[in-house]
Amino acid sequence: MKYNPLFNLKLRHSYYTNKKCLDFVIKPLPETETLLKNNRLLLHNNRDEISIIAPCLADDTLWIHLPNHTVFYFYLQLESETFLNFTELIDNDSSKIYHFSNVSDREIFSQELSSTVEERPQYLPKNFSNFAIVSLHLPTSFHQKWNQTAEYTIQFQASSTLWKYYLVSSDNETTYSIENTNSDITFNSTDVTDDDPISQQLTKHYGNANQHLFTSSQAIIHQEKSNFDLRLKKSSGEIIFSNLPSPSITKNGVHIISLL
Repeated sequence: MKYNPLFNLKLRHSYYTNKKCLDFVIKPLPETETLLKNNRLLLHNNRDEISIIAPCLADDTLWIHLPNHTVFYFYLQLESETFLNFTELIDNDSSKIYHFSNVSDREIFSQELSSTVEERPQYLPKNFSNFAIVSLHLPTSFHQKWNQTAEYTIQFQASSTLWKYYLVSSDNETTYSIENTNSDITFNSTDVTDDDPISQQLTKHYGNANQHLFTSSQAIIHQEKSNFDLRLKKSSGEIIFSNLPSPSITKNGVHIISLL
């Protein structure tokens, strides 16, 4: 008796430097738990990926032949509080749920799972942590004999947003600028409007201090580690900050700089 992996399912995200997505726990639905138990299949869960292991004979024939049209169902339980802040989503309506599958209208048994948004099934708990259902249809050739391990991936993409730096200072004579030394993206100085909610909050906190707003020339893709080298400079050329921090993913692209 030996054990061979029928398939691996990996979670990947372009936001992370190593591309591994550790924001979920992958759990089988009850019908799949029964399927695993009845067919002596093992589930190995490594947080960012799972493997289904099947007992096989010496010639790689499955010890227990799987039924025709076997489908494995899992759900992704969201564990991260910030995942939605940096992920490009079709829809984040909590009354709906994502469905990832290796079978779509365009391709059968694709390695990268396609996604749709559906009404939430009644059998799932009514909380948003159950982010998605995953259905993996096992190719017919896998039902009786193992010949290779199927590799499946759920690929998440990072979202993008305009970066906005609000500068608060007591100096109304000096002109400031933000210089980007390693990218074509520029930061343009724009007037702060009276109806700007961020400006209104700054006024409450800092009073009548001078406010300056610098906005990126295009939306910037969220990254775990930013490659930007931003400098805050005076018109005289004096560098005030040589390495401005990136806006927090929880602040919707906004960062406050106080020179008070």
